[in-house]
Amino acid sequence: YNYPMHYPPAKFVHDAPGRTGVAYNSILADGVIVSGAPIRSSLLGPGIYVNSYASIESSYLMGGDLIGGRRTETTIGRGCRVRNAIIDKGVRLNEGTFVGFDREQDEARGLTTATIAGSSDYVVCVPKGMVL
Repeated sequence: YNYPMHYPPAKFVHDAPGRTGVAYNSILADGVIVSGAPIRSSLLGPGIYVNSYASIESSYLMGGDLIGGRRTETTIGRGCRVRNAIIDKGVRLNEGTFVGFDREQDEARGLTTATIAGSSDYVVCVPKGMVL
C-alpha cells in the first residue's frame, strides 16, 4: 500500500474548437491524460484517461491501480458525461455513457445514489472495476 506509483505529469492533448482539454477549479494527479475534454470542479487521481468530447463536473475519480504488478487505468470514453460522481479505481465508461444525469437510469444499472442535502441533485457511486 505504500509503494509509490511513478507516472509522468498530467497532460492535455488537442487544441481544436470544441475539443480542447482544460481543467477549471480542479486537481489532476500525475498520469492523467485529458484528450480534448473540459474538467470542472473535480479531482482526478493517477492513471485516468479522458477521451475527446467527454466532460467531467463536480466529481471524484480515484484513478488507476496496480494489480499484480500491472497498471490499470480508469478510462472515460469519447462523448461521456459525468456529473456529481464518485468513480472508484479501474472503471471504464464506454463511448457516450452518461453518469449522474438520470437517477433512475443510474440505479437501474446497479449504481448507488444518495441525495445531496438541501438540493434536488444526487451523488452517484461507480464501484471498482465496473464497465458501463
